[in-house]
Amino acid sequence: MEYLPNSYPCEDSKLCEPSLLVPAPVLWGPEASGSTVLQCPPLPGSLCPRAHARGAERAGARPVHPPCRGARHDKPGPGCVHVEGECPCAARAEASPQQAGEEPEEVSLQRPGVKRVVEVGGDGGDAEHRLLLLDPTSVSSPGSFGRTETEALEKSGVPLELQHYELQLTYENLKSEEVLRAVLPEGQDVTSGFSRVGHIAHLNLREHQLPYRSLVGQVIMDKNPGVTCVVNKTNTIDSTYRNFQMELLAGDGNMVAKVRENGMAYEFDFSQVYWNPRLSTEHERVVALLRPGDVVLDVFAGVGPFAVPAARRGCSVLANDLNPESHRWLLHNCKLNRVEGRVRAFNLDGRAFIRGPLRDELPALLGGTGAVHVVMNLPALALDFLDAFRGLLGGPRGRPPSAGSLPRVHCYGFSKQEDPGRDVTDRASASLGAPLEGRCSVHLVRNVAPNKEMMCVSFTLPEEVLYSGHGAEDGAPEEPAPKRQKCEDTTD
Repeated sequence: MEYLPNSYPCEDSKLCEPSLLVPAPVLWGPEASGSTVLQCPPLPGSLCPRAHARGAERAGARPVHPPCRGARHDKPGPGCVHVEGECPCAARAEASPQQAGEEPEEVSLQRPGVKRVVEVGGDGGDAEHRLLLLDPTSVSSPGSFGRTETEALEKSGVPLELQHYELQLTYENLKSEEVLRAVLPEGQDVTSGFSRVGHIAHLNLREHQLPYRSLVGQVIMDKNPGVTCVVNKTNTIDSTYRNFQMELLAGDGNMVAKVRENGMAYEFDFSQVYWNPRLSTEHERVVALLRPGDVVLDVFAGVGPFAVPAARRGCSVLANDLNPESHRWLLHNCKLNRVEGRVRAFNLDGRAFIRGPLRDELPALLGGTGAVHVVMNLPALALDFLDAFRGLLGGPRGRPPSAGSLPRVHCYGFSKQEDPGRDVTDRASASLGAPLEGRCSVHLVRNVAPNKEMMCVSFTLPEEVLYSGHGAEDGAPEEPAPKRQKCEDTTD
């Protein structure tokens, strides 16, 4: 393979010696077309491939299929490279409005900042043809078209004739995976996936990727419109509150996010509370079980992803969270969505909430017309809190209601066992002191990490648990010091 070496001075003295010449890594190779190798545009601003990717050792950078052939390149300077070449596949059509037609999406060129349909002028300077640029990795000849694409082109009056169109590609036209694959050392994982929370991109970089975290953060921010802040989790979640420590990789450092989920608006300080956009479907699933007039007792409410939509659905909600910041933003989000009249918020330990406000309200709630749902979304510990329901309404608190009006509990837990459903069922049974086999349903929420699942076990709280004589008596200590709450160790 022939490489086109190009060295340019590093402009960031913080990352690299000012006089050091850095070989720009090769991105495009000649495998697909035998074309001249194209050079990867250097990253803009102060990013230095030498500091992060040991550019001097990268003369043999991994190539990918070229976007064009017959390519040439301008003499590049720092932060400015233009790559020119020909897109090997373009379908020709007359430039009349009636023939715009449908574009065959699966084979058309998908590249940031590049129009898929371009106009080509005739001899008189007026637009004479339109060219539909095609993906060279999918189409190499007219025979490459499938039936769907062929019908779409014929419907638009486009003959199956291929020609070549000259393109200029810059850094703005490259995808984040392409840039990172080019500038990271051989053998490094290309990290382009992240969780997005409003304007914040949240990464979980592995230890071997940390030396390149600033570069990765800048590329992620550059390539994702609307992302103005990129952070990386710096520790395994193990704190009293549902949040984690993070470091700023790129951007302005504004941590107050604004998001929408299932039609609800939320605002919160992402550095102080817990929010996982990957739980959106689970929030929607549970809320869909509710009916107007039901009551929701949310033991670990966070900033309100269950409580707020439940209230909007016409339910009465008691929502609790130990984190003062979560409690503050929960109140804020209730007002933001105009449901503050349906939500009563508490700032207590989960066990104290169950043994306090929940126990005080439950007898009257069970005598009402609506169903009672208890939501316990703290997967690392929620199953251990189920013992707080033992004898909760025992003693002189009233006789058991009918089985149909007993609370319905939705409790979350992690499992690394081969049969995660049985595992969480057995653990819930042990905590309650009553068997749940055949009396519960188990739902797989998501895969958190290899061999680690997040599960939800739902069951009607057994009468023998709720009204047993083994609970806390009036005036007696209800519990030991609050357990130190851990939070979900998310692996994104």
